[in-house]
Amino acid sequence: MSFVDSRRLVYFGMPVCLAVLLSIGCSDGVGLGSVQGQVTKDGQPQPKLWVRFAPAEGGRPAEAITDEQGRYELAYTGTQKGALVGRHQATILSGGELDGRGNELSPRKEILRREVEVASGSNTIDFDLSAEN
Repeated sequence: MSFVDSRRLVYFGMPVCLAVLLSIGCSDGVGLGSVQGQVTKDGQPQPKLWVRFAPAEGGRPAEAITDEQGRYELAYTGTQKGALVGRHQATILSGGELDGRGNELSPRKEILRREVEVASGSNTIDFDLSAEN
């Protein structure tokens, strides 16, 4: 192979190598399970509570805020719903109200902490605060 051929290989091969590396680095490659459920206390739905699942083995946590019926659906990122598959420390928190720009107006206060398991596929994980306290 001549010097000119090796330069041509480097010149044309670099974009291909770069594209392969970027596609590998950009793919999440994580196993997610969808997670939804309801938070209640004495049979009553609990709105405006934070639900946070933090993976036991490390990794990005997933969060949600309960709606008026106490229901939640976890979000892993801004565009991906769910949580990592595996064991999690689930935490229910009050407070943490946000203003229109996403700034937290009050600190969060822990109400409940419990270990849960997220499987691949669909998961329904309910929390009854009256039974936990």
